[in-house]
Amino acid sequence: MRGLTVGAAMLAALAFSGASVAKPETTGAGQRATILVTLTDKALFVYDQAQMARGAIVTFQAYNAGKKPHNFSLLGKKTPNIKPKHWGHFTVTLLTRGRFPCGSTIDRGPGFHGYFTVY
Repeated sequence: MRGLTVGAAMLAALAFSGASVAKPETTGAGQRATILVTLTDKALFVYDQAQMARGAIVTFQAYNAGKKPHNFSLLGKKTPNIKPKHWGHFTVTLLTRGRFPCGSTIDRGPGFHGYFTVY
């Protein structure tokens, strides 16, 4: 009788420990990436096809190649106004999949506005 109880306890322990190991992780640790953004007086250009995987921690490095001040914004974060031939940056963690508007808050025109995709 006692052997049966010990055997049942061992079987239960193995079943519970196996279940905890088999649990799949949905999101791993966030990878770090840097995406370059170039701003000119006519448009802005976001590299890496303006897309990145969910969970990534991304630093947007914006370079003003124009002759007027520009800035870049995405997901509620933005660079300060960047003087000509200077850099600005911000870091954001991409938590939600989707297509999000990005662009300049001080420049008008279709070349200064677009979308960034988080897949």
